[in-house]
Amino acid sequence: MSLTQEQISRLMKLSWLDSASIDEGRISSNLNGIISYVDVLSQAPTDKMNPSLDIWLSLRDDVVVRFSESWDECLGCTHQKVIAHQISIQNIMHTEG
Repeated sequence: MSLTQEQISRLMKLSWLDSASIDEGRISSNLNGIISYVDVLSQAPTDKMNPSLDIWLSLRDDVVVRFSESWDECLGCTHQKVIAHQISIQNIMHTEG
């Protein structure tokens, strides 16, 4: 499989590449090389491989843990000022003037 010139132009537009400053022939060659490599990889026999991804991505069960009985109790634990039932923090956006 290879990309058409129209597809390459569309990819360049989507990636905000300036076609005036880039050699489209080089981009075309590189992208088609990548696609050819993916085609080769997709033909590799994988039927006898162990799916190790299951081991890496074994997820734990979700467990809901209540740390407190109410929002008021949670807000009571902060040393920050509470305004309108929310914790107020200092301005972290400093401007030099």
